[in-house]
Amino acid sequence: RRGILGVFELGRAPAPAVRHGDAGISFTHGFKQSQGLRLRWQDIQQQLQGLRQQNEELVRYYTVLLEKVPVALLVLDGESVELVNSAAQQLFKRSYLLTGKDLASYGNDFAQDIQGLTAGKQCRSQLLIEQVNMAVTLSASSIQLNGRSKKIVSVQPIQHELDSQEITAWENL
Repeated sequence: RRGILGVFELGRAPAPAVRHGDAGISFTHGFKQSQGLRLRWQDIQQQLQGLRQQNEELVRYYTVLLEKVPVALLVLDGESVELVNSAAQQLFKRSYLLTGKDLASYGNDFAQDIQGLTAGKQCRSQLLIEQVNMAVTLSASSIQLNGRSKKIVSVQPIQHELDSQEITAWENL
């Protein structure tokens, strides 16, 4: 038996489509007695489309913002390590995901420092890139996404600042 919507069985709603963000559902018949229901459904569709557009704009905004950050950002999710922005890809000289074991190729101390760093903490470490040690500052925070805890680590090279301080100290002597 068909319900008042004329498209779905009695007691069944367009929940799967709405659940998956499909706001383009339309009803072709069954609304002669339910003009108010049809108008309300159209209003809901417009609201869903507006929210989707706002979300897409926010994603674009944060993507551009993230790419402009000059600090390398990593996201650790279990054994997976994601190079989040172009600064991270340039620093680590790769553009794809790593594993926790791959971090050891950048120095055992560096890998241990990243794995052991807890949210809200900061530490100095040595990053080994192309057989050259580079002083870096690591800073961590955490976030819950889809029920999983992820650690966000910023890696900021400070070797240039240390070299400048050393030169200044020598000049002062």
